[in-house]
Amino acid sequence: MNTLIPLRDILRTALVLCITIAAGCTGSNMPPAGTDCGTFAVACEIDLPEPPPTTVCSAFAAGCATDQGPQAPVSVAVGDFDSDGLLDAALANNDSNSIVVLIGNGDGTFQPSIRFPAGSAIFGPDGIVAGDFDLDGDIDLAVATGEPDGELSILTNGGSGRFETTGRFDSDSSIPRFVTAGDVDADGDLDVVVVNGVCDGVVILLNLGDGTFADPRRLFDVPCGRSATIADLNEDGLLDIAVASSSGGNDESDFVSVYIHVSGGLFAVGEHFDGGDSPNDLAAADVDGDGDNDLLVATGSPDYGLMVLLNDGLASFALGGFTEIVIAPDAIIAGDWNGDGAIDVATANSLNDSVSVLLNHGDGTFAEQRVIAVGGEMAVAIASGDFDGDGDLDLVTANQDTNNGSLLLNDGDGQFTLAR
Repeated sequence: MNTLIPLRDILRTALVLCITIAAGCTGSNMPPAGTDCGTFAVACEIDLPEPPPTTVCSAFAAGCATDQGPQAPVSVAVGDFDSDGLLDAALANNDSNSIVVLIGNGDGTFQPSIRFPAGSAIFGPDGIVAGDFDLDGDIDLAVATGEPDGELSILTNGGSGRFETTGRFDSDSSIPRFVTAGDVDADGDLDVVVVNGVCDGVVILLNLGDGTFADPRRLFDVPCGRSATIADLNEDGLLDIAVASSSGGNDESDFVSVYIHVSGGLFAVGEHFDGGDSPNDLAAADVDGDGDNDLLVATGSPDYGLMVLLNDGLASFALGGFTEIVIAPDAIIAGDWNGDGAIDVATANSLNDSVSVLLNHGDGTFAEQRVIAVGGEMAVAIASGDFDGDGDLDLVTANQDTNNGSLLLNDGDGQFTLAR
């Protein structure tokens, strides 16, 4: 019986909608990239905390660490991967040298996940970002993969949401951790910025226009980078880079560093601003409505919270406010959750297994957080998009310890409910 698999909360029930593995898709050998390894089946009763290894579940359900599902997902990207006008999701699997892609049905449900190889690292991949890197009109994926090679892997989309690794490029480090994309040399294609782990700097890989990349260029004077965001910070029409840096408790390296684009993908030496305690992640958005991009920082121990750095329009930043967040905001994203025209914030909180939603008063100050349980464990990444087609932004997380993701549906007023 061909039925779509809805999101289910199997933390509360032993009924799992699953699919059987097709012939040739079991065992230790990974099937070729894009192999369709499942056919829909009727609901199956199980008594075990996890489905048998011969089943594949939707990645947005707990207990589905199977042949095609996520394995320790640590990053999430969204995009219309199959060009049907509906948003899809991709998760980077830290434990299996792969990604999983979930094709959205447009109503808040997803088709079963399909896994694609990504790199050959002992650990990784860690970061993932979506974009049309080869300029062919469909959305590809760039993945940061770690030891021993330290690569940026480009997974090219065939147009139907089937991905193949078509290039591997040096990240100038054995431990690339975070990746983001933007046209940082203003030549019309998407370049990639990679933040390397263990205080090993930040590099830029410029796109040659066809989804292949030049040798990495290092940003100068970067403390211990954790993440980065790309935005025009001084209103000159060129994209700049801001980096959240922390060595994990050393106040001397807890910075937000801003690198201004000079020309042709060359950047000035960074200027450092107070990043609070252990800045984990940051986002750029105009939260005070003055027309320039401010910086939003998710800070770590001991003062977990949202730090707002207001821009004077010339890329000089001053503290605009601090709002407490429940323990361990690992990732941050900005968007207008309640449709009032002001940019709000959401964070993924790993030690609390939750998402915090903070609504903007319209002036760059934020209301007290609303905390939503994600139904999984260790939410370490977050992204947004309209997954149910109702015109507002929903949230999706990657939950590392339960090998799954969570979808939080927005009611249009910034109230989110865990999809079942």
